[in-house]
Amino acid sequence: QAVEAKRAVQDKAFQAHIIAIVSETMDALVPEVVIREETKKEQARASQTMDDARSHLRGFARTIPMFLMAYGDRSICLSNFDDYTPDNVFEEIAGITRAEFRLLRDGQEVTGEDGVVEKIPGLFDDLVFDQAIQEFLDKKEALADYFDDAQFENIFAYIPQQKTSLVFTPQPVVKAMVDILEAENPGIFTDSTKTFMDPFSTAGLFLMELVRRLDRGLAGEFPDQNDRLQHILTSQIYEMSHNEILHRITIEAVSGGVPERKAWVDGSDHFRVGDLASMSPEARQEMVNDMLTGGH
Repeated sequence: QAVEAKRAVQDKAFQAHIIAIVSETMDALVPEVVIREETKKEQARASQTMDDARSHLRGFARTIPMFLMAYGDRSICLSNFDDYTPDNVFEEIAGITRAEFRLLRDGQEVTGEDGVVEKIPGLFDDLVFDQAIQEFLDKKEALADYFDDAQFENIFAYIPQQKTSLVFTPQPVVKAMVDILEAENPGIFTDSTKTFMDPFSTAGLFLMELVRRLDRGLAGEFPDQNDRLQHILTSQIYEMSHNEILHRITIEAVSGGVPERKAWVDGSDHFRVGDLASMSPEARQEMVNDMLTGGH
């Protein structure tokens, strides 16, 4: 019995020793494991935040040519890019708000748990961004004259496909559409009283081709091209786009970027913004009638 009692005491002492060792080990390991796991979580959150930022950046970058087509001029640059469009237009096309764009551009200050403020830089390179803008505007100007038969491309070939359902009709398809229209209506482009409307314009490519055909067909009636184009743009061409930026792109394209022609278009009241697809049949008919009659 004495031996068994001694052994029991030894076992308890051994167990206590083991428990002490395990306790010391856990005391050392637990903080390390906790720190490691918390670090992993922070790294995962940081990685996710960076991935989200990159996704926003990629999506936004694809929309830049759209903004430049509609609102761009030689003064636009990274620092004032967000000042060129209304808030609703910016967010609808870019998929991000102005505030989100400014975070991507300007970066932000983040205060850690230790109170230390860290500056997170923006994701754009100012010089590269501004140079790319000027290069696009150069190309836009070079391709603006759609009456030049030597040109075999248009500026829309340089605009990436958007994440939205927006699709620019390829130029060969547009020409084929107008060819069919002319084949079924002989002499249609030599009649200065005919009117043409694109009620769902996305870029003005269809209207541009109509203007090209009318410009050739009415040369006998209006020998001066300036007079001819003024008549065509103010009396024969009608357009409606479902949002403001597509409307501005259409006007820019159809006018060839020429200020005088833009003024004709804007003053005609034949180019408007309106989502016909979302209107009731009555509202749709009322808007079309109002546009075709100039509000009279």
